[in-house]
Amino acid sequence: MDEYKSGGFGTIYNCMLVHKDGSLMQDELVIKRLSNTFSMVDPHRFEREMKYLRQLSHKNIMQPVHTNSIEEYIIMEKHPYNLEEYILENDFTKEELLNIFKQILEGVKYLIDEGILHRDLKPQNILISKNEQVIITDFGLSSRMNKNDTTYQLTKTGHTAGTQFYTAPEQLKDLSEADEISEIFSLGRILYSMFTQHFDLIYPASTNSLDPTIRHIIRKSTDNDREKRYQNINEVISQVSLLFPKESPFNIKDLELSQIIEEINRKITLGDKDSNVFHLINNQQFEEVDELFVTLDEDIHKGLWSIDSVEYNIFINRASEIISQNSYIFSYVDKIATSSVKILNTLGDNLDIDAYVNLVSAVVIVSTYHNRFFAMKKIGAFINNMEELRVAELKETIEAQNLYSNYNKVNNYCRLNILSDILDSDS
Repeated sequence: MDEYKSGGFGTIYNCMLVHKDGSLMQDELVIKRLSNTFSMVDPHRFEREMKYLRQLSHKNIMQPVHTNSIEEYIIMEKHPYNLEEYILENDFTKEELLNIFKQILEGVKYLIDEGILHRDLKPQNILISKNEQVIITDFGLSSRMNKNDTTYQLTKTGHTAGTQFYTAPEQLKDLSEADEISEIFSLGRILYSMFTQHFDLIYPASTNSLDPTIRHIIRKSTDNDREKRYQNINEVISQVSLLFPKESPFNIKDLELSQIIEEINRKITLGDKDSNVFHLINNQQFEEVDELFVTLDEDIHKGLWSIDSVEYNIFINRASEIISQNSYIFSYVDKIATSSVKILNTLGDNLDIDAYVNLVSAVVIVSTYHNRFFAMKKIGAFINNMEELRVAELKETIEAQNLYSNYNKVNNYCRLNILSDILDSDS
C-alpha cells in the first residue's frame, strides 16, 4: 500500500494481509523493508532484528506478525504514535508520564534480564499502541550482552544528531563498548525529553523546574562519567519507585537501604517538602526501619520532621517497636542509645507524647535485655532530666506495659530519682 514513514534505515509502508481468495485477514499493519544503503553498511541488521523480534516475548516489546528473511521484510502492527509524537500532541500529568516511563523501564529490564542490549533506545523507537501501551521496537542494532557481535560502529552509519543525543558517549565512540550502563544513559535522556518536551537536542534545556527526584534521576543516569551513573537497571527502577505513592507497583523490598538514605538526604538538602518519602519508610513492607533510624543523624531527623510531623511520629513509633523486639550485637545497642538520646534532645519538644515515651522505653528495653551498662547510663541520664509532664506519661506507660523490671535495672545502675516513687512502690 502507500508509504507510511521513511528514514535512513529504510521505508515503512501501510499494508494488510489478504487471503488468496481475496478476503481480508488483518489490516492496520505496516511492512518494514531495509534500504539498500543500510544493507551495504550493515548486511546483518535485518537478520539481527528479525531474530530478536521472534525470540522476545513481552507486553512492552514489539511482536512481529510475520518475518521473511529471504526478501528481508517484517510485518508488524501499526501503532498511532511514537513516544515523541505522543508527548508533544497530548497533555500529561507527572503521574501519567511516570507510568509511561515505568513501562519503558519494564521493557528494558526484560531485555537485560534476557541478555539483550537494545543499543538504540530513543523516543522514535518507542511506540504507543491504541490502548496507550508502550512498545519498544527497532532491534537492528541490538546484540547479546557478551559483546560477541558488537563490531558495528555508530560513527559509520550517518545517524542523526537525535540518535547521538540519546546515546552514551562511550557508545558513540565504539558500539562494542555498549553495556547496561550505556542503556541507562539512553533511559535518562528519554526521561529528560518526556518531562521537558525537548527532543533531538544536542544542548539540553534546563531541568531546574522539574521535580527534584526526577532531576536527580536524569542527572545521575546521564553523567558523562559512567562510573557515576546508576550501575544497573534495578537501581533506576528503585529510584523511580520513590516517586510513586504507597500503592506503587514496585516492590519496596527490592530497594537497598543505601538508596533510601540517599533519597532522604537529597530531599533534606534540597529542602524538598514532598512527603512521598514517608510512603516508603512508613510502608509495612519496609523492614529496616530500626537501621534507618540509627543511621540518620539528628539534622536529617529534624528535616524529616519538618516535611511531615505526623508521618515522622509514625516513623518513630515503628522504629521504637522494632528496637524493643529485636536483638543486636552489643556495640549496636550502644549506638541505638546514643542516636536515640541525640534525637530526643533535638526533637523531644516536637514529638508527640506517645512517640517520645515509646522511644525512651525502647532504649530502656533494648539496653536492659542486652545488659549494656553504657546504654543504660545514656538513657538513665536523659530520664533524670525529663520534664514533669513527660515523666507522668512515662509512669503510666511503665504501669500499662509492666516495664518495672526494665526500669528497675536502669535505676539500680543510674539512680533514677525522678522515677523513685513508682519504682520503690513496685518493689
